[in-house]
Amino acid sequence: MKRTETVMAHNGCGALPDHYIKGLIEGEHILGAKTENVGAASLDLTLSEEMYRVPGLSLPRSGQTVRSLIESLGGVQHSAYRPLERNGVYVCRLRERLALPEGLYGCCNPKSSTGRLNVRAWVLADGVPRFDAIPSRMPSGSSLWAVIHPASFPVITRSESLSQMRFFNLDTRLTDTEIKIEMSRCKLVRAKQGKVLRYNDCAIHDHDGSIILTADLSGEIIGYECIEPNAVLDLSERNHYDPRDFFRPLYKRGNGFVSLRGNRFYLLRTKEFVSVPPMFACEMEPVDRHTGDFSAHEAGFVDPGWGWGATGDIKGRPLTLEVTPRSDIELYDEHPIAKIRFERMADEPEAAYDARSSSHYRSNEVFSPFSKHFKKS
Repeated sequence: MKRTETVMAHNGCGALPDHYIKGLIEGEHILGAKTENVGAASLDLTLSEEMYRVPGLSLPRSGQTVRSLIESLGGVQHSAYRPLERNGVYVCRLRERLALPEGLYGCCNPKSSTGRLNVRAWVLADGVPRFDAIPSRMPSGSSLWAVIHPASFPVITRSESLSQMRFFNLDTRLTDTEIKIEMSRCKLVRAKQGKVLRYNDCAIHDHDGSIILTADLSGEIIGYECIEPNAVLDLSERNHYDPRDFFRPLYKRGNGFVSLRGNRFYLLRTKEFVSVPPMFACEMEPVDRHTGDFSAHEAGFVDPGWGWGATGDIKGRPLTLEVTPRSDIELYDEHPIAKIRFERMADEPEAAYDARSSSHYRSNEVFSPFSKHFKKS
């Protein structure tokens, strides 16, 4: 199919849904991509077999190709079928290339399964001195590369997908006034018991259109700590590994606090249940210094339709948190821990998250934060 000058006449502005992204692929604005890798509002990016180990994280200069950057860093070829060592830094060429039409731009983030393994992943584009940023007007056919840093245990990547890309024609993140309206109208956030939370029900506000979520320390097991094993996890496996070989349960103390040690990796959950209607997408934002010295997520994108069900029949789900403290911290139940922002879609997806049989994290059952690579309890 010949590359088109425009994808289609947009009916709206904001994040592009699945059928718009498929149009970009069919119109050869995204090269090397497969339509089966399109989610409700994102495209899974796939690793090639061309990989290098580099001494550390770096960014290309403006106009510099990533391949040139790898050469200047003294990158050494590494097989995608050999383990990537814990704390090593690797750069792998992605199969997809871009020739986006004018007015579209993108951003990337690790997939949920990637974040739950504490495999840190970023995307680099030729000539762009920013991680995960895809500006408009990139040169046609620009290459994309994944930077991979296994932070807790070694992994084998093969040709799996670690990151996803989203596309936009306009920034439509909600303002503070808009989020007040939509929290009531669309029932975006609920308490654990099912009560709809309105803006004024939240104890803390940053007045930037965000919602601050808290930690759930109720129940016997309140989370899991990675034991940082030497065992290698093959990312091509599904429902294969025993979680106990990689994680141990986390319990709170008698005084109601739980201790998280600096530079360790934890899986926790939010007290609040989040529901994303199909006309919205949601993103977790970095924790700022007002909340603490830790990161609360690695992935951070919540698809349209997540926690919504087929027709809004599901009353949300808690978000899984991938927490890495930079110093020792003490958490209590309902401790502020995460921050989310909603944005409008340019159109509703043809198949929202909960309507997709391929979606991995649709369970409303017992807390199970492990990635799809682990056996279900």
